[in-house]
Amino acid sequence: MSARDVLPIFLSERPVDDASESPARQRWTRRRFLGAAAKAGAVAWASGVGGCLRTLTAPSLNCGRGADKADLPNFVMILADDLGYGDLGCFGQSLIQTPNIDGIAAQGVRLTDFYVPASVCTPTRASLLTGRYPVRTGMTWALAPGDTQSLPESELTLAEALRQEGYATACIGKWHLGHHSSENLPNNHGFEYFYGIPYSHDLEPLPLYRNEQVLTASANPTAFLVDLVSEATAFIKRAGDRPFFLYLPHIMPHIPLTVPAEFVGKSAAGIYGDAVELLDWCVGEVLRALAEQGVDRNTAVCFTSDNGPRGGINGGSAGPLRGGKWSVYEGGVRVPFVFRWPAMIPPSTVNATPVSILDLLPTFLDVAGCTTAPGPLLDGTSALQVLGGFESRLHDRLYFLDADQIVAIRAGRWKLHLPRSGQPAELYDLEADIGERVNLAGQQTEVVTELENEAQRWRLDVRAGPN
Repeated sequence: MSARDVLPIFLSERPVDDASESPARQRWTRRRFLGAAAKAGAVAWASGVGGCLRTLTAPSLNCGRGADKADLPNFVMILADDLGYGDLGCFGQSLIQTPNIDGIAAQGVRLTDFYVPASVCTPTRASLLTGRYPVRTGMTWALAPGDTQSLPESELTLAEALRQEGYATACIGKWHLGHHSSENLPNNHGFEYFYGIPYSHDLEPLPLYRNEQVLTASANPTAFLVDLVSEATAFIKRAGDRPFFLYLPHIMPHIPLTVPAEFVGKSAAGIYGDAVELLDWCVGEVLRALAEQGVDRNTAVCFTSDNGPRGGINGGSAGPLRGGKWSVYEGGVRVPFVFRWPAMIPPSTVNATPVSILDLLPTFLDVAGCTTAPGPLLDGTSALQVLGGFESRLHDRLYFLDADQIVAIRAGRWKLHLPRSGQPAELYDLEADIGERVNLAGQQTEVVTELENEAQRWRLDVRAGPN
């Protein structure tokens, strides 16, 4: 059976007890949301959440349970490129002004321990759209123009799952999951509309696509930054009464840093700060479009980054974290995350539960009320109860990769960097040492042994699993 036909189950049917409301309106009361979140947590815990694979069953893929399409929540997923943990005002940045992104946090939830499984572009994007570690999909490194690899057609993406249930879907921005043929582009992975570039804008040639048509063989990154906004807002307006999923993988603040003239010198943090403030402006325009269309209260908006910052001159900040892009120290794999859904999520919530970008696919399908048939084994689990304000353990383990190799593992307060290239193991207590400065491997030998054994078990599990 193809992975396109199946997914794991997330939530069971929610009760309907007020005949005066439509089924969709009954389903999305605050009480039922929190009850569903708690139930999701119980289901996840009972099924062995800690990164272990699980198969759950249900009769069929059914998003919305027959509810009116206009009552289903919309989704906007904005993904920054190489943005650091310390680059936003809501994460402690003072030189760069990010009022729109900070506003998402003020109106919703900020996760302080949000992770990506690898510290480069392509693996994170594959994990976001599939809910699976990149080693399972083969998307383990940043694709270059000459690469022929792509996200396998057998993988069921978030866009495909939502589109099957009537959602309008669009990818506007940087794809970076395969480009060798039209079959590798977003239109073949569940997106009705694609406007964007196939990979990072520092690579050549840099074609600009609308769907499968090449508009130009040499895109202008600065002009593209402005086009992203107009394309995104136009899609929101075109959706009309249909529920929609807008995936907006932005190209800033990845190098080369470029901004339109009106943003040059705007920030107190140089050209890098200008690029981040441009990114924030883009977020603000999308939020404005949602409000103008009257759909902002029932639209879940998520903002995060694909990995940590590139350091050096005109580079970003990982804040208190060690390392950055290309590193599995916290600065490379812990990224800023903010989420708002005004109809349901309480404002100004901060949660330190470790959550992964792997969890977004099951979470979004959870929010949309999806149940599913037997499917590909997911590594992510719904984080709905975390976003709803619960302090809940979601993962026993999170794994971090360098290409197709596991090189680090987080378990609760402990983060183990496995020995490699002649370097010994490193163990850090993240609750006491967020900057990973004090190596406790020599003092906590039992913890090191336990996590090394767990890493080996996971290696064997992935090798034997449906990859």
